[in-house]
Amino acid sequence: MNCRWVSSLTLFNGYRFLVHTLTSSRLKHLANTAIIDRDGTLRPSGTHTEFERMGVYLRRPIMLALATWMTDWPDRFLRDVRSSCSSRSVLMGDRRHIPFWIQEVLDTLPTAQPHRLTSQEVQSCARVAPSRRPGHQL
Repeated sequence: MNCRWVSSLTLFNGYRFLVHTLTSSRLKHLANTAIIDRDGTLRPSGTHTEFERMGVYLRRPIMLALATWMTDWPDRFLRDVRSSCSSRSVLMGDRRHIPFWIQEVLDTLPTAQPHRLTSQEVQSCARVAPSRRPGHQL
């Protein structure tokens, strides 16, 4: 992976991480970007069922998405992550042990997407923010 040798245990731990990513309800947008049925329609994702307990019908598109990511690793994975507007912190969640070959790719992502305020949000903030006058402390 990434032009480096990876043990089978590390490889399959990475696969497990990626499968969890595809089945996480927090990452529904990424899964909908990556998981497409054969007829080209998006498959509903974000199920709370563990992968091992899913039926074959649900496992198949997940494994196809994983195979697609691995065929063009890490480019396709990064493209799907960026198009779903996911960030490194969202992908990592509370997981502490991530295989190095995935961690290296995640480290290239921003930690969070910047939030751009709409003009309505700016006006709303201006209405509630105290005015600043010389000598006035907040």
